[in-house]
Parts: sequence; C-alpha cells; structure tokens
Amino acid sequence: MIILMGLKTGILLGAALASMAALFLAMKHLPALIDPSLAKRPVAADGSHCLSRTPAEHVGFMDALNARIDPTDRVVVTETRLGPLTEDGTHRVTVDYRFRKFSGVYTDGRATGTVRNDDCSFEIQTLER
Repeated sequence: MIILMGLKTGILLGAALASMAALFLAMKHLPALIDPSLAKRPVAADGSHCLSRTPAEHVGFMDALNARIDPTDRVVVTETRLGPLTEDGTHRVTVDYRFRKFSGVYTDGRATGTVRNDDCSFEIQTLER
C-alpha cells in the first residue's frame, strides 16, 4: 500500500515537472503564441518585426496601455508610428487611439514610448488623454 502511494506521488510529481518544463520552453515563444503573426519574423531595421501585422500594433505596448486606462473604457488603435532606429537600438513609438468611455462618449488619446529593436521590449513614457 505504501509503495503504491509512493509510486502514485512520484508519477504526479513527474507529470508536474514535465508540465513546468514545457511551460518554461514555451515562454521563449510567448509573443508568437499571443500573436502568431510575430512568429519567425526576421529583425528589421525599421522595427516592423515588433508589430503585429493586422492591426499594426505592439501587443505588449497595448496590453500595458489598457492596464493604465479605466477597464470600462474600450480602446481602439487608430495609428501606430515607429520612428527611425536610434544609436542606442530603440525606436520612438507613437500610438494614437480612441477609447469609448462607459457613458458612450468617444475620446482620442496618444501614448508615446520606446521599443527596443532587438527584443521588442518597450517602455511607455507619456500617456495623453
């Protein structure tokens, strides 16, 4: 009986470790899992590899923007612009968006920040509403 319980626990632990290992390996490909259009895109000097194809937006940037805006507001990107590559390997990014407040009133806003060209990491610097 004790051997059977030990075997059962060992199997469960093995399955849990295998699941954690698979999750760890999948984290490397997380951007591609969130947005398949980001998968296997070569690094481009214009930064386009950091944007989804349709609509052209940086997924992580938009998630961070949505986190800073009232959750009852619905955000729609109207335009995303990437500046030229700078010496420090970043692009200036400007996102114009429109959001609908819970009351139904539409308001325009703009967020600016930087996006690293090599790994597509980002930082939001200003948020205008």
